[in-house]
Amino acid sequence: MITSLRISNYALIRELELTPDPSFNIITGETGSGKSIIMGALSLLQGRRSDAKTFGVQLEKSAVEAEQYKKDACGGLPRTIIVKSQK
Repeated sequence: MITSLRISNYALIRELELTPDPSFNIITGETGSGKSIIMGALSLLQGRRSDAKTFGVQLEKSAVEAEQYKKDACGGLPRTIIVKSQK
């Protein structure tokens, strides 16, 4: 379960911090508001390869970061997953 999501300089998103509810979340908005961009950033955290076109201002680093709470035999461990561009 993702407990926080931070996206910076990715496609149209300059800065975004999101703390999803542990039970249920819906992403809604008008056409072009960035719903698919958020989903694309989430797919990077799952290991999907990125396209250079999706990164924002090329002089700045792009980053997609998520903190994840993963239950294990001991009850749970917080874990941070970070995907950053090479620029």
